[in-house]
Amino acid sequence: EQELFALSWMAGSEDPDMVMYPLLHGSQWTPNGPNRALYRNERFDELLTQARQTTDQARRAQLYREAQKLLVEDAPWVFVDHEVQIAATSKRVQGLKLHPSFDLRVETISLR
Repeated sequence: EQELFALSWMAGSEDPDMVMYPLLHGSQWTPNGPNRALYRNERFDELLTQARQTTDQARRAQLYREAQKLLVEDAPWVFVDHEVQIAATSKRVQGLKLHPSFDLRVETISLR
């Protein structure tokens, strides 16, 4: 028998560290942080730490991909939903820039 609850999270940016570190790093067990799954994997933690310490974006992406593979194998969470968002606009709309997080910056948008 296992405890189960549903939880969602919206990252403050599109950086994978904003979700992976606070929610899954072994140092973030409650009460130190929001790792309520009580997930701990030394290799996973090492990958996240390395990713935090490098400025090479290609290397960071590689480290996070490897960490994601461990996460899927260990399955501390059951991923039940991943929203797909679609945007459409008219030719009259100018200055619309979509970000990976789908954060709309309305101050740049105008109609012609």
